[in-house]
Amino acid sequence: MKTSTITILLFTALASACADNAFRCLHPSGSQNDDTIQTTECSKQLGLVPDSCYCTHRTEYFVEVPQEKFQAFVDCCQSVDGGRYLEC
Repeated sequence: MKTSTITILLFTALASACADNAFRCLHPSGSQNDDTIQTTECSKQLGLVPDSCYCTHRTEYFVEVPQEKFQAFVDCCQSVDGGRYLEC
């Protein structure tokens, strides 16, 4: 039982790793909570799933953004003065 549970957890972690098209907003306040709020708002505006993948080398959740919505996502992140985006 333990082995199957570990295998399932490992598979879930691997299945949700970010691809090359994963981004998140960086809020000018520098607060990770504000980053998450801004990323979630932009994701919802564009019909994307917030925190859809886990960026292992940054140890944060990111959003997978299809190419056709990339510029709109960037614009949304930058809609807050000093806001920017970060790639996984």
